[in-house]
Amino acid sequence: MPGTKNEGRSARGPLKTDRQYLLGTDDEELKRLQRQHEVWRADTGNLLRRAGFSRGQTLLDMGCGPGFATFDLARIAGEEGRVIGIDSSPEMIAALRREIARRGAANASAMLGDIESLDGTGEADGAFARWVLCFLKEPARAVRAAARRLKPGGKLAAMEYFHYRAAAIEPRSALFDMVSHAVFESFQQAGGNLEIGRKLPGLMQTAGLEIESIASISAAGRPGSEVWNWLADFLRSYLPKLVAKGLLRASELRDFENFWAEASRRSDAFVFAPPMVGVVGVKPRAHAAGPAEPVETAGI
Repeated sequence: MPGTKNEGRSARGPLKTDRQYLLGTDDEELKRLQRQHEVWRADTGNLLRRAGFSRGQTLLDMGCGPGFATFDLARIAGEEGRVIGIDSSPEMIAALRREIARRGAANASAMLGDIESLDGTGEADGAFARWVLCFLKEPARAVRAAARRLKPGGKLAAMEYFHYRAAAIEPRSALFDMVSHAVFESFQQAGGNLEIGRKLPGLMQTAGLEIESIASISAAGRPGSEVWNWLADFLRSYLPKLVAKGLLRASELRDFENFWAEASRRSDAFVFAPPMVGVVGVKPRAHAAGPAEPVETAGI
């Protein structure tokens, strides 16, 4: 389920209302975001390795939130490198700055700003974006901004939902399908796209990047597993908001909660998370034209 950026939208920034994250910025939400990061940390690490991020590099964490991935990137860059976390939420940037100070992470910094309108050109070796573009009305602007800030040979690694509506549960349930559709529709109404992963390669190419690799990312889990609990966390927080938006009835929410509670007690139940895609694009170096290199694919 979504990483929950902001709702509504300013003329330039991501979806937001009063610059607040969709599920808030309180301590409980920060804990939920940390659990979410841990669930997908291995898959994120695989993407970062495919991008070749390494010690001594300057790396950007686009839409960093409270910075859980920022510190993973800081460990990769090492003392010789640096990482800049960028986010439009003052609360999230403040949380990241506090954590940087607490850890004494001299190679990490936090910058308040919209990732669609970043200044600067050619200073970064790499940029990372996860569950960010799906919240933007104009994701192409963010990809172009990231491409501008990359050095020749620099890489953008992005991880987004590819086929959100493919999420499924066993035992099959029309209630689950209804809820998934309502979540998807809520993003569509706000101008986002929970299947932006389909467009990632094209967005990167339009921004002048060459596609280096494409890999599928998926997971399934039984009740009590990390994947099951991650999904339960999100639904518990977000579904009441769909009732307020008129995308679910209160009675439908109660029926779904009863179904979920029953499924959670079944040993044969499992959930298939919305599949994602990880794409790496590279900014070309100046060189003579030659035959195109094949695109690496993994897990497809």
